[in-house]
Amino acid sequence: MNMVNLLKMGLRLDEILTILSKQKYNKLLSIEASRILMELQEGAQFFETIQNDYYLPELQMLIEEGETHYTLIHNLENYIVYLEKNRAKKTKKLLFLIQPIFYGIFGILIIMLYMSIFMPMYQMMDSL
Repeated sequence: MNMVNLLKMGLRLDEILTILSKQKYNKLLSIEASRILMELQEGAQFFETIQNDYYLPELQMLIEEGETHYTLIHNLENYIVYLEKNRAKKTKKLLFLIQPIFYGIFGILIIMLYMSIFMPMYQMMDSL
């Protein structure tokens, strides 16, 4: 997402990778940006530098298509929207599973609380 915003501001890819390689907050991002920058300086194309197992095939395809048709920024923006919708859908699905379990446990705790309050009262009434 940072890369898309920097591309929209007009920075070149090598400038963006230099900035990302010098940041100190995310070590993996820094190492990966340095590796990609080095491969780009050796003459590789951008989509060739991300031909690794830890990049999704869709991203690789979008970057390759974006480079050939000069729509890289647009493709990456659409991909980010797609990923955010997928993440929201998965979160909603997970909440749909967790919520009934939570309500069940909470209901059982409330019933146990009432039982702990009223059982001594019923026992006292039985003894009278």
